[in-house]
Amino acid sequence: MEYKFNYKKKWFWKSVKVIGHSLNKELNRMDLYLPDGSLISLSNWNQYDFNLGVDWVLSTKNRMEKESGQPVQLNVQSK
Repeated sequence: MEYKFNYKKKWFWKSVKVIGHSLNKELNRMDLYLPDGSLISLSNWNQYDFNLGVDWVLSTKNRMEKESGQPVQLNVQSK
């Protein structure tokens, strides 16, 4: 399932639709996996800010349900 990965280095936010991401702490790099099979690597990751939305939560929930074969209950509090 795809979700939006929002990030910025200084002032301007950028948004990329991804199917996954991973942080390589040793290389200080964030890898973004795109739906077409390509990869974006953001070096000097400690200089960035990022934001993940509800679509990321739902994507993670679906992946967990698929891997475990069981429903996953989210604890959601309404405002």
